[in-house]
Amino acid sequence: MKKLFFLTTLIFLMSQVVCSAELSRDQIAVGGIYPGRTTASEVEQMYGAFTARNGNLRYYADDPYADPSVSIQLMENRVINVATTLRDWETPDGVHRGMNESVLNDVYGSADNVVKKDGVLRYCYYSGSYVLEFWVKSTGEIYLIVAKMRD
Repeated sequence: MKKLFFLTTLIFLMSQVVCSAELSRDQIAVGGIYPGRTTASEVEQMYGAFTARNGNLRYYADDPYADPSVSIQLMENRVINVATTLRDWETPDGVHRGMNESVLNDVYGSADNVVKKDGVLRYCYYSGSYVLEFWVKSTGEIYLIVAKMRD
């Protein structure tokens, strides 16, 4: 009886590990910007001068009267959070704004956490102290990608 209980518990625990979508640290990025690694000057080398600054936040905006297309949060000159609505900024695995949410399961597996609020789904994939988030509209379209250090 003890052996059966032990085997059942072991199988259950192993299935929990397999179901986790733990990503590698190299997958937590968007637009070539890696939280915790990329510096503000490296971002400017890749994309040019920021169009706006506010404290430790930096922005790129296509239109100065619209919400920024990219927002970057810095800590001691290192990126700790990058969020974008640009279609041409993608993750290292090729996922970008405008794709259908079904691609997330194909590329990353089941999300570690899914949050639904105000008709928006947020799929969260973790790698240690980092997270890759995909915000999805009710239509199933990815509209925001965030790579950041976990809160």
